[in-house]
Amino acid sequence: MPGQFHQRNLASEETLKVISWNINSRAPGRAKRTSAALDHLKALFETYPHPSMVVMLQEVHKDSLPVILAKPWVQDNFVISELENAQEISNFMMISKHLRYRSWSRVALQSPTGKDALCVDIEVSPPGARTEWPVKQYLRVCTTQLELGQEAKDEELRLLQLAQISALLKAPVTGQVRIVGGIMGGDLDRFSTLNAAGEGGNDSTKLLDVWKRYPPPNIWYPFKRSVTGGRAEGDTWGHNTTVHFIEKHRPDRFLYTGCLDIVALNGNDDLDLSGKIGRLGIGQQIHLEGQDEDVYVSDHFGIAIGVQVRW
Repeated sequence: MPGQFHQRNLASEETLKVISWNINSRAPGRAKRTSAALDHLKALFETYPHPSMVVMLQEVHKDSLPVILAKPWVQDNFVISELENAQEISNFMMISKHLRYRSWSRVALQSPTGKDALCVDIEVSPPGARTEWPVKQYLRVCTTQLELGQEAKDEELRLLQLAQISALLKAPVTGQVRIVGGIMGGDLDRFSTLNAAGEGGNDSTKLLDVWKRYPPPNIWYPFKRSVTGGRAEGDTWGHNTTVHFIEKHRPDRFLYTGCLDIVALNGNDDLDLSGKIGRLGIGQQIHLEGQDEDVYVSDHFGIAIGVQVRW
């Protein structure tokens, strides 16, 4: 029956679908847009191979939570991150009900605006592992929205926040718990100080950027950025807008560390692949009562990858 699941570990070399989307709480019609965003995700992934999935949502307003919780697709298939410590605008995660996990944690970041990182550990099984393994193995999954702003002090603060999350993803073995790898997704705004590998400027912030590690092949189109939605640049912001000549860039990213392989979610023509990252929500619009023109579901594109634990 729907909604009845036996929890299990993420299997060795099993593909975990990881989706991240900033759904823009600040634009009008947020509840209706949130509903449309979830409908879009359901249409993309409900019948997709590999059932295990994590959905990361940033900028979720508390007024939109009833919409999320009322969705039959969500109720039947997902466990939702803790709601008790959520702020008016927060980040949330949903993970497949059949996955075995440790408790959620919401870690405060160094931030004047209350930014945090939401984390969950998904238990994984090594190849040929016994039922009772002396040290439990976990994949740590985090989502966040880092500090916004274009001044140098804002980027310095984002680097400090990224260092905090990097430490979470690289946690040492403690007791009977080992973090074999970590993946974070979210809205990281912009960085001028990350190198070509997508890594921070020092060991405290060093994480691998999926898009920079696996960039797309050259795309040759006149005015290619507007034609392809910035596929060659990995853009996720600046296209879902009616404002002309706005700066386009890639605030939405996946960063990772540890024993992980990143795979593209091939086989879905509705996912716009930029390297190994699938982009979604491109051009998605809905009608709001009282609005002369349709509005975009979000000003951000969503992003999606497949993650496998490598042994």
